[in-house]
Amino acid sequence: MNCSVGSTHLEGMDYINEYYELIFIKWADERTATLPLMSSPFPIFGLLITYLYVVFIYLPNYMTHKKPYSLKGYLTVYNLFQVIACCVLIYGISTAGWTTHYTLGCQEADFSSDPLALRMAQYLWLTFIMKVVELTETCVFVLRKKANQVSFLHVYHHISTVLYTWFLVKLYPGGMASFPVLLNLYVHIIMYTYYFISSLGPEMQQKLKSVKSRVTQIQMIQLVVSAVYLTQILSPSCKVPIMLFCFGVPNLIINLTLFLDFYVKDNQKHD
Repeated sequence: MNCSVGSTHLEGMDYINEYYELIFIKWADERTATLPLMSSPFPIFGLLITYLYVVFIYLPNYMTHKKPYSLKGYLTVYNLFQVIACCVLIYGISTAGWTTHYTLGCQEADFSSDPLALRMAQYLWLTFIMKVVELTETCVFVLRKKANQVSFLHVYHHISTVLYTWFLVKLYPGGMASFPVLLNLYVHIIMYTYYFISSLGPEMQQKLKSVKSRVTQIQMIQLVVSAVYLTQILSPSCKVPIMLFCFGVPNLIINLTLFLDFYVKDNQKHD
């Protein structure tokens, strides 16, 4: 009996090791394996676990008897930095494929050492790093005691975008899988420009009051367009791995559902 249980346990571990080796070693892109946080999934999962601990346990305890921080100056600089960074990333990803030889059809990734292919992989990795940087936004909410902004939507969206870009850089850095990333960067320029102007004071916030819902609408449109675009992978003639559809589209649908729920509730609150 005990031997049988032990044997089953070993078989289970063998399957886990087999799939780990298949996904994170055999399928992995060797060109990005040496980049920071890309050697294996353990560093990024460790970082995300730390993120959850910090925003839900450590910082709330730290702020228990403290007044909320303003961080107005920091937010102004941060939002401006995000706008500039998104512009740089859009330029890099676009010139690596989308304005040179990519099409809106079933575009496969180039795993060669071609300069444009390497450029695409490098700029997608930089985009992933920016998504990691965006995790600090939750810390800012907690430090400002804006607990209502640390919603499930906010946390899920940040974690899912970090994971999507990590898997993209690890397994398929380029091709049509980069389209949702590029589209998201354009949306982030709009979003962080809105945040930047809002951070300039209450007067600007009042002027932009009607813009807030428009930003959410743009985010939802982006998710729909990205999901529809990735359905091309299901075509028999498309050679892009089906795993990109299986990982990308359900995540986009979950994000869309959460954004839609937020949008409806926010509108009801202001009616």
